[in-house]
Amino acid sequence: MNGVSPDQNLPTAAGPAEVSGSHLKAEDSLCQKQTEREQRRATHGLDAIIVFLVPLMLAVAFFLKACFPLESCNDVWWHLKTGKFLLEYWDQHGFGFPENDVFSVSGETLPWANHEWLADVLIFLGYDQFGAMGVVALKALTITLTYLLLYWLLLRVIRPSDPAKTETTSPATHSALAGVGCILAFMTSQYTMYLRPPVLTYLFLVIQLHLMWNLRTGQQPISKRLSFWAMPVMMVPWVNLHGGAILGIVLPGLCAMGIALDGIWNRVRESRPLPFSEFGSWALLTGLMFLASLCNPFGYDILMLTAKIMRSPRLIQLISELQSPNFHFTRDYEVLIVLLIGLGVLGRRLRFVDLMPVVFFLHQSLNHVRHLPIFAIVVSPILLEHSGAWLNGEGIKMRKVTETLLTLVFVLLSVRAIREGYRDEWVRFVKYEGFVEAAFPVQAVNYIEFYKPDPPMFSPINFGGYLIWRLSPEQYKVFTDSRFDIHGTQAAMEVLGVEDVDRRPAVEAAWHRGLDEEVPEEYRDTPFWQYVLDKHGINFLITASDSRLALYLEAENRGWIEVFREKQKVLDGRFYTGYSVYVRDCPKNAALIQGARKHW
Repeated sequence: MNGVSPDQNLPTAAGPAEVSGSHLKAEDSLCQKQTEREQRRATHGLDAIIVFLVPLMLAVAFFLKACFPLESCNDVWWHLKTGKFLLEYWDQHGFGFPENDVFSVSGETLPWANHEWLADVLIFLGYDQFGAMGVVALKALTITLTYLLLYWLLLRVIRPSDPAKTETTSPATHSALAGVGCILAFMTSQYTMYLRPPVLTYLFLVIQLHLMWNLRTGQQPISKRLSFWAMPVMMVPWVNLHGGAILGIVLPGLCAMGIALDGIWNRVRESRPLPFSEFGSWALLTGLMFLASLCNPFGYDILMLTAKIMRSPRLIQLISELQSPNFHFTRDYEVLIVLLIGLGVLGRRLRFVDLMPVVFFLHQSLNHVRHLPIFAIVVSPILLEHSGAWLNGEGIKMRKVTETLLTLVFVLLSVRAIREGYRDEWVRFVKYEGFVEAAFPVQAVNYIEFYKPDPPMFSPINFGGYLIWRLSPEQYKVFTDSRFDIHGTQAAMEVLGVEDVDRRPAVEAAWHRGLDEEVPEEYRDTPFWQYVLDKHGINFLITASDSRLALYLEAENRGWIEVFREKQKVLDGRFYTGYSVYVRDCPKNAALIQGARKHW
C-alpha cells in the first residue's frame, strides 16, 4: 500500500447540500447577467437620449443667439441696396457690372470690384420676399446650419478610427465633448454674426474642412477623389459670394506645407520616405483652388482687395473689426487658447499639418477680431481630435467621472447660451420686428426726402449704409461709406477731419493725415474741416446730434444752419442718438432756413 485510500480519484455521488449550492450559484449567475443586461439597456437608453438632445440644444442656442434685430451694423443696408441695384441694372443692361462706384461721391471715379455681388443679390431677395424679420431668420438658420455641420465634424474627429476602441467611450460622451467644443467655437464667433456675406464664408469653410478630413482620412479611393474635386467646384460659388473665399486657397496650402515639414521631420528622426505623393496632391489642390477662384466677373482683383486694406495702417486703426480682440469680452476665445496651451503642457505634440493652421489663424485672430470665427472653426477640430484621442485611450483614470463632468459642462454652456439668446436677442427681435428704427437716421432721411435740399451731401461713415439704402443713387450720393476696399484711405481721412472738426490749416492737416494732394493757395490757411466741405462743394450735411461736429456748429454761426434735429431716445435701457441736418447758409437754402427758424 502506498498510503492512498481506496476511494481516492473515484467519482462520488453529490450530497443534497452540494446540489443545493450549485443551483444557487446558477441562479446568482443568471440574476447577475440579467442585471447587467438591464444596466446596459438603461445605459444605452440614456446614451440615446443624450445623443439626441445635444444637437437639439445646440440648434436652439445657435438660432436664438443669431436671431437679433438689425441695429448695430450699417453695412447690411448697402448690401441690400447693392442687390436691389444689380437686379435693376441687369433688367436694363443685361448681366454685367458698372465700372465705377455708383453710390458715393468719393468713389465716382474708382473701380468697383464687388466681391460680394452674389451675396448682395441673395440678401436683397430674402428681404424683398420676407421682410426684415424673414431675412434675419434666414441668416440665423444659416448660422445654425454652419455650426451643426461643425458639430458633426467634431464628432467625426473625436470617434476613434479603430473599431476595437469604439466601446471604450460611450457615444453620449463623444456627443457631449463635441457639443462643448462646438459651443465654445460658436460663442467665440458671436461678435461677427451680422447679416453680412462673411456668414456664408463660415458655412463654406466648415464644408471645406469636412472635405479635407475626407481627403486626409478617407479609406475609400472614390470618396477621396470626390472630396478632392468637390473643393474646386465649391470655390466657384464661394468666390462670388464673399472675398473670404481666399481661405479656400490658404487652407490646402497650409496643409501641403505641414505635410512637407512632417515628412522632413520623420525623415530625420525615423528615416521614413518623404511623402512626395501626398504633398503633390495637396499642392495640386491648392493650385486648382486658385484657378477656380478666378471664375468671377472681376478675376484676380478680388483676391487683392484684402491686401489693399491691410496695407494701410490708418485703415486698420479706423476699422473696428480689424482691431485686436478685447479679452474682457471674449472669454470663450480665451478658453480655446488655454486649451491649446494645455495640449502642449500635456505633451501632445501637434503634427506640422495641424500646427501650421493653428499658428496662422491664432496670429490672425490675435490681431483682428474679425478673424475670431475663422480661428474657432479651424482650430476646434484640431483640439478635439487630440482631446478625443486622450479620452478614448486605455489609461484614463476615473472615466465615468470624466464623462459625467463633460456632460455637465455641456449642459451648463448650452443653457447659458439659450438663456442669453432668448433674453438678449430673441425677445428684442420679436418686439421690434427685426429692425430697431431708433438705431438709424430714419426721421432725418424722411426730412431730406420731403424737402429735397440741393446736393452734394456730406455724411459720416458710420451710418452711410442706411443713407445708401434710402437715398443713393436715385436722389443723392453719400460722401463715402464703409466699403474701404473701394475708397481706400483718402476719403476716410477727409471724413474724419470733418467729423473731428480739425481746425488746423488745410496744408498742415492734409500732411498729418497722409493725404497725397496739393492744397490750392486760397485754402492753405483754411481750417481743414471747412476746406474739405468747400472743396467738394457740399451744400448740406447729416450728422449725429451729439457729435463733435454738431456741437461745434451749434456753438455759433459758422456758415451752417441746423434745419432738422431728431430727439435722442432710450429703449430697453439703451441710448440712441438723434440726428441733425445742416445746410450751408446761402441764398439757395433761404427757404429751408426760414422754415426751420419758424419751427424752432
